[in-house]
Amino acid sequence: MSLSDSAPDPGIALRIISHARDANECANILPVTRSLKRIIGRSREEQLVADPQVVRAAWMAAEHLLGQLHLHRLLSVVQAVDLIAGLHGPRGEIRALSSLQFPGFAAIGVENPPLILAEQAVHESLHVTLAARIALDTDLKPLTDERVGVLSPFTSSVRTIERVSHGILSYAAVRQLWRAVAKATTPELWMELPDRGKARELVARRLRTLDARLALAMICLFDAAGVEVCNLIRDLAVDLMETELESPARAVSARREVVTAAGYSTKPVGLDAIQRAELDMAERGDKVSRITLPFAEISKDGFALVSTLSVAASSWVIRSIPDPRLGQFSNVSGDAAHILDADSKSEVHLYLHRDPSLAREAALLDSDDRAGELLGIPACCCEWFSREWPAAREVGGDVFAVMVRKVAREGRAIVASECDASAMYRGGGLCWHFPCSPSCRETVRIVRERKVRLMKSNPGLLMELERAYRSTITILEDGTYLDRSTSRQNAVIVQFE
Repeated sequence: MSLSDSAPDPGIALRIISHARDANECANILPVTRSLKRIIGRSREEQLVADPQVVRAAWMAAEHLLGQLHLHRLLSVVQAVDLIAGLHGPRGEIRALSSLQFPGFAAIGVENPPLILAEQAVHESLHVTLAARIALDTDLKPLTDERVGVLSPFTSSVRTIERVSHGILSYAAVRQLWRAVAKATTPELWMELPDRGKARELVARRLRTLDARLALAMICLFDAAGVEVCNLIRDLAVDLMETELESPARAVSARREVVTAAGYSTKPVGLDAIQRAELDMAERGDKVSRITLPFAEISKDGFALVSTLSVAASSWVIRSIPDPRLGQFSNVSGDAAHILDADSKSEVHLYLHRDPSLAREAALLDSDDRAGELLGIPACCCEWFSREWPAAREVGGDVFAVMVRKVAREGRAIVASECDASAMYRGGGLCWHFPCSPSCRETVRIVRERKVRLMKSNPGLLMELERAYRSTITILEDGTYLDRSTSRQNAVIVQFE
C-alpha cells in the first residue's frame, strides 16, 4: 500500500477519468499513460498491465466471489472504486495500492486466484472509502490528529493515528472475507488448490494472523490515541462493513499473549543499561519513561515494550548527532522530520507507563519540551533547563557543563554524586536529567529512591549503572570530558561527593 501526503490533483484526476470512462458496469480501467505512471511510481511502472480486458476480468472475479459469499456490504465498498489498474507479478503475491492523492483509485495484482484478487480489492477499496469518509465527516477529525505516533503491527513501525486506523479497518474487511471463506464448503476452488484440507489449513492460518495483528493494533491505538478514537474505529467497522471489532479493553488485559500471537518477541534485546532502568521505573509506575529507539528497531524492541506497558510515540523522528567530546553521547539532533518521512537512520521517542493517558500526555507535551515533570524531572530542573537550553544547544547541548562552570571557583567544582549527570555520557548513573544545581535537593531525593528500588529489584543492573561513576573528572575548555583530574587552561575539575 502507498498513501501520499500530497493534496489531490483535480486536473490530473479529471484527465484520467476522461480517458478511462466507458459504458461497462466495471470501474473505469486506466490506460497506461504518463498520468497513471505518476500515480504508480517509477519502481512499479514496468508492472502495469496494458490490456484492459485482463484488468477487468481480475476485478470482476473479485466482485463475483464477494457476491457468491453474500458479502454484499463489502461488495458495495469495492464497487465504489472509480478508477482501477492492474499490476503484473508472481502468482500468489499480493501487490496492491491506493492513493490519497488520487481519490477513488486502486490497483491490484492480476496474476492471482479469485480469493487473493478479492482480498486485494477489498483491502484497497476500504482505504479509498475511508479516505473519503475522513475528508467529508467532521466527526472523524480525531483520526487526523498527528501530534502523537502509534506503533503499527501492519508495517512494524510507527505511523500516524490515521494510518493505523486505515490498517485496522482494511484488515478487518479482509478478515470478514476470510471468515466467510472459512464457512464455505469448497474454499479450495477460490484458492485454486487441489487439496481441500490444505485450503482449510491456509484459511485458518490466515485468520489467526489477521486476528493477532488486529488485536495488537487496537492495543497500540488505545495506548496512543485513547478509547474515544478506538470507539470511532469500531463504529466505522459496523457502518462500513457490518462487522464488529473487539473492544481494546479485552486485548489490553492480555498484552503479552497478543504480542506473542502477532509474532513479536516480548523481551526487548537492544536496550542499554539506562533504558532498562527506565523500563523498570515505568513498570513500577514511578514516572513516564522516554526511550529512544532506532526506527529500524521498532519491530525488535518496540512491540516487546507493548507487552508490559502502554506505549505512545512521538509523531516526529530525529537523527542524533554523536559528540566525540562526550564519548559519542548525543545531547542534540539534526532537524526533526515527520514520522511518515522516517528512514533507516531515523530515531523515534517512545513514552512508557502503566497508565496510557500519562504516556499519551507525555508524548504530546514533549514536542514542546514540556514533559519534564511527567518524565520524573524536578520542576526546578525543568525551569533551569528551559532557561539554559537555547544557548547550550548551539554548542552541543551539554547543560551539565553549563551548571558546573557557573558554580566553579578557581577551576574547581564540587557536585553531589547524585547530581552527576555526566555518568550518562558513560552509559550509566542514576541521574538522567540535567540538575539545576550541584546539590539539587529534589534530584538527590529522586536518585536515592531509584537506588533503593533497584537494589531490591535488580541489584545487577544497579551495579552496571554505578560503574559509570567517577570520583573526579575534568571538563576541558572545548567541552571534552576526561576521567581524571588534570590542570589545563580554562578547564574545570569536578569532584563528586
